[in-house]
Amino acid sequence: MRESRQTRFTAPDTGSLRGDIVAALTEVAELLSAPVGRYLAAAAISGENPEIDSLTREFAADRTGREQILLDRARDRGELTEQVDARSVFDPAIGALWLRILLLREEATSGAIAALTDRIILGLPRTEPARRD
Repeated sequence: MRESRQTRFTAPDTGSLRGDIVAALTEVAELLSAPVGRYLAAAAISGENPEIDSLTREFAADRTGREQILLDRARDRGELTEQVDARSVFDPAIGALWLRILLLREEATSGAIAALTDRIILGLPRTEPARRD
């Protein structure tokens, strides 16, 4: 798991909060849709392998740290008004991807990921765009 390119999460930097979240969720969807991702998810859920459990916690902590980076960048750009915890943003979104991909066996299309991102962004403490009067 540590060595697989498919399990490496990056902190996308598209220049916008929405673009970064779409890119991050797309990476997660691609992992969950790949054979290695389905295998690792099943192994992690089973709880029968202490090594897989340890690797899963390590992977999740690394992923959360990288997600926090993209939220901190958004705050630095003025897109967020305050500090936002990565887990409060990404855990529900990733849960939705698990449901769609692993349980319902549905594809997470780019449109579905964009719609999920838009729902996430609605709940964040964002700055108001400048009004043009």
